[in-house]
Amino acid sequence: MAHRLVSNRQPAHHDPVCCPPSAGHGGPARVRPCSLSSRGRQPESGRARRRRGHQDGVGAVVTGTRATPEAAGDAKIVGVTDHPATLLREWVREHAPVTFATLTAQPDDRGVFLLSGLRDLFPPMWEAMTPESSARQRVWLAELCERSPHPEDPDGPAGTPSADFRRTFLPIASNGSGDVLYVDERPGPESGCVCQWWHDDYMWAKLWPSVDAMLTDVLQAVRTGGVVLGKYRAQVRDGVVGWVFLD
Repeated sequence: MAHRLVSNRQPAHHDPVCCPPSAGHGGPARVRPCSLSSRGRQPESGRARRRRGHQDGVGAVVTGTRATPEAAGDAKIVGVTDHPATLLREWVREHAPVTFATLTAQPDDRGVFLLSGLRDLFPPMWEAMTPESSARQRVWLAELCERSPHPEDPDGPAGTPSADFRRTFLPIASNGSGDVLYVDERPGPESGCVCQWWHDDYMWAKLWPSVDAMLTDVLQAVRTGGVVLGKYRAQVRDGVVGWVFLD
């Protein structure tokens, strides 16, 4: 089995890029893309994305004031308790200080937002979002898709594929290029699951049944050098969290 280093970059030189799609439970589902470039977005250089990301903390697309807890999601969605996020943050503080230096979380943040700003924390190269960038990107992506929806892809229950980004999706991590990990807040037995939404060359995937399950998986992997989602092995080198893709 070949091993390819996906991410072990120095966070100070973070360059958000599109990442290879992750495989979820049951594998990824390919659906028609909700293309940002076809909805009025002009191509943006890597330098511009980096500059915007530095200003906003996570490469968020728009700017504004800090989100309220209601806009960012309730405690059930962002994490049943703060416990998994706190354990993961403290582990990164002790064992990956270079990655920890990218933390932008505020004292009143809760759940997954306790990890705001930590780069490449979720495999392969996702950066944990702040509450305000989550709320803003949620609105921005939903408005883009509402202006040009896919009628052949009607809304469904939580945990089902969606070509359009919906207001019932709560972004929690971004790669800085319009792609996000989100919590599916739609009703249904799988409400609260964590999915991947890809804006171009779209591959949707359901990755974890909950935020807490995701944080627990990542914590176990970074502690032990274990594998997440069956394809990404955690690696901590020179104080930086990274992930090795298992071909």
